[in-house]
Amino acid sequence: MKTKTLFLLTNIFLYIFAGIATYFFVMVLFTDAINDFRAFLDYLPLYLTLILPVYALIAVNRISKVQSDNLKLRKIKINTLVFTAISFLAFVYSFINTFVSLGGDFIAGGPSKYFPLSFLLLDVAFMGVGAYILYLFKNEKCEAESAPKNSAGRITLDVFKHLYILLALYFLGTFAFGFYSFDLSLEHVLGTLPIYLLMIVPSAMIIALEIIKGSASIHNVNKARFITGLCGLGLSVVLGVWASVYMSVKPNFVVDALTASFPLDFAISVNLGPILLIILGVVLPLYVVISHLLLSYCPVCKRRAAKKD
Repeated sequence: MKTKTLFLLTNIFLYIFAGIATYFFVMVLFTDAINDFRAFLDYLPLYLTLILPVYALIAVNRISKVQSDNLKLRKIKINTLVFTAISFLAFVYSFINTFVSLGGDFIAGGPSKYFPLSFLLLDVAFMGVGAYILYLFKNEKCEAESAPKNSAGRITLDVFKHLYILLALYFLGTFAFGFYSFDLSLEHVLGTLPIYLLMIVPSAMIIALEIIKGSASIHNVNKARFITGLCGLGLSVVLGVWASVYMSVKPNFVVDALTASFPLDFAISVNLGPILLIILGVVLPLYVVISHLLLSYCPVCKRRAAKKD
């Protein structure tokens, strides 16, 4: 039980950290793109550093699902080596580039107030974590073992799943960074409030489902997932309709009040961000609800689930 709790808390911490990193990565990349990527080489170590929390989150969850202890150990070592190598590359590149392009100024500013020093310190911390994990497993022997092959449908579902997670992470980071830029003025509060709440719905659903999987008994998991799906779906529909009605009345409110959260919408003059957010809020809980109904009432689906078990 303690191991499950520790894994869950670590997973939630990683998820929040990855969300902030994803948002910052997109914002810096977007700003760099507007300026014709003139600073891309200077920001390259920053990009490498920011992908590491997302990489760690995905790797940890994929490894946790591996059944074979030998294969699990092998994946831990390989992913830790990749993680440590990327952080080392980012550190070396950033350190050298500080003298080549920034005149030795470790707090030149730009993407962050203390860039590149803040990211150099992050790289050192990441290298330390990677080295510590490798040290823990240095005496553990693992043999070459091939992972089970997945069907084309399974791979496609996996791709969509990770795309959903990346989008959910971005909006969670948007919400976190929005604390200093939230617009709750009386002029647009009826429009911004449902948008801000929708930003955390996808991540709240993912975290809630993980908590259910880690704490509920086998008999109660499906019921708990179904109730969570219904609650998430109801909340997303209410917030989505609320935001849609407001957008139909005041279509320019996103540009007026949410430019910091949806810079692309400002650039192309289309309310793409809120529409994507509404879709994300509905997709996961709807999938959970439909999956439960199919497993409960579809004989074919029941037989397939029984075979997998």
